[in-house]
Amino acid sequence: MLKKILVPVLILCLAVPLFCVAAGKIAKTAGVAVSEMAVVYYVTDGDTIKVKIKGKSYIVRLIGVDTPETKDPRKAVQCFGKEASDYTKKKLLNQTVTLISDPVSGNKDLHSRLLRYVFLADGTNFDHQLISDGYAYEYTYQSQLYRYRDDFKKAQQDARDNKRGLWADSACHGVASPVISSSTEASAANSPTAGCVIKGNISSREKIYHLPGCKSYDKTVIDEQAGEKWFCNEAEAVQAGWRKAKNC
Repeated sequence: MLKKILVPVLILCLAVPLFCVAAGKIAKTAGVAVSEMAVVYYVTDGDTIKVKIKGKSYIVRLIGVDTPETKDPRKAVQCFGKEASDYTKKKLLNQTVTLISDPVSGNKDLHSRLLRYVFLADGTNFDHQLISDGYAYEYTYQSQLYRYRDDFKKAQQDARDNKRGLWADSACHGVASPVISSSTEASAANSPTAGCVIKGNISSREKIYHLPGCKSYDKTVIDEQAGEKWFCNEAEAVQAGWRKAKNC
């Protein structure tokens, strides 16, 4: 299995001058991929890091990957989330990396985090490595055909076929770990009633519902205290203002 996706930075700089920008400057040129050198000084979780570029701090969300949650206050810590976070810390913390944008994904997300691929000093695409080693799922936002999408999907399938990381029989495949609550009533409130198994999730201020069998269904945890809901049918979900997940 291919473990590295090398970046021909020199060729890109010669062929597309706007590809390369001075270190420490965040280019906002639409439609052009940009590259910045950065030092990782904090790891939030498996797919989110904090970096310094010429002394200034930025939060970076990795493109094309989704690791199990560890820091979302609305959700329980998901199975294999700690392992994914520890893996990212081991590989990136205090390292100098190259951040590369993707014009398809845009410069920032709704939370004002930079959207970037992270490349290690040896040219390894760390986003790809996270998936390949079984610490993350491939993630396509709103059907965007980002640059490495096909490679990431193949890496995920390979990790799954070879039962690496969260795909191992001994792991729990990214499903949230059960939460033991002293309140039976609170526990029941976050469980589906008979026949009502459609998950109405709220993510990045979007109301999205997931059907059983959808790609993100198993790892989606419903927190009714945060306004999330269980639905009995799609019509009910749509009427309540939710839309169907793009990966269903």
